[in-house]
Amino acid sequence: MQSRPLSLLNSLPHPIFLSFAAGMPDQRPTARSLRLTDYDILSSQIDKQCTNTARFSVHSRRHDKPERNWDLSSPVCYPELTMRRTLISLATTAFLLLAGCGEDPKPVKKEEKPPEPVTALKAFYAVFGNARSWATDVQVLEIKSIDLDEKHMCKEGKCWAWSVSLISPSKAKLKSFTYSVIEADGNLHQGVFANLEESWRGPSGPVRPYLMQALKKDSTDAYKAAAAKSADYMKKHPDMPVVYEVSLTSKYGLPAYRVIWGESVSTSAYSILVDASTGEYVETLR
Repeated sequence: MQSRPLSLLNSLPHPIFLSFAAGMPDQRPTARSLRLTDYDILSSQIDKQCTNTARFSVHSRRHDKPERNWDLSSPVCYPELTMRRTLISLATTAFLLLAGCGEDPKPVKKEEKPPEPVTALKAFYAVFGNARSWATDVQVLEIKSIDLDEKHMCKEGKCWAWSVSLISPSKAKLKSFTYSVIEADGNLHQGVFANLEESWRGPSGPVRPYLMQALKKDSTDAYKAAAAKSADYMKKHPDMPVVYEVSLTSKYGLPAYRVIWGESVSTSAYSILVDASTGEYVETLR
């Protein structure tokens, strides 16, 4: 009689220990026990009527869990040799499955990337998401880069820290935020940090608020435009720091990047204005 393979392991839940019993025709009920490390596999020949009845008892000595049983019956006739081979094959497969599931996989550690300087718009949008919980009608007053030390200076439009000043017309308040990729001196914290709000009575001076939709170009675009107009100056001053300010220009009535060679506007002898909406050169300031 042609034998059919048992499809029992497909229905077995995630096992820890396995007890196996199977019937084979014209044989007295006997039992064999095979100890494989932490697993016991028992086989019993119990049925004389050409019917295989298999019971899986799954329990855990390691985790002290209660025994659970699954009965899987299938009327199949097996020649004695085929049954013995099937039992050995099932026992081997079960052991391999259990051995692979005996230990929890070790967690894979993710390598953390070192912090890197960011652009003005990346810092601004990080701040803006936080500022929306403060006021829904925020407008931009000013964005400035923050130089930390010689190891953390702005480079080609990317800086380690930025400050963003916003106003709310409905609240008549001004609030300043900082965004930094590292912890630093001067009360500078990693991520977005909000300072206390201040009263706002309208513009007093050249700095005026504007809508965030006008910020279409990033600080890297501003640097490229400014550098294209400053080749001679950069050649004469290769190690001079470059800082950035973004504000509404009273002269042109548009928000612009001011790319400043030097530590600040007051100490700089050379800077370039770049349109924050188009990225085009506007004016050279001295």
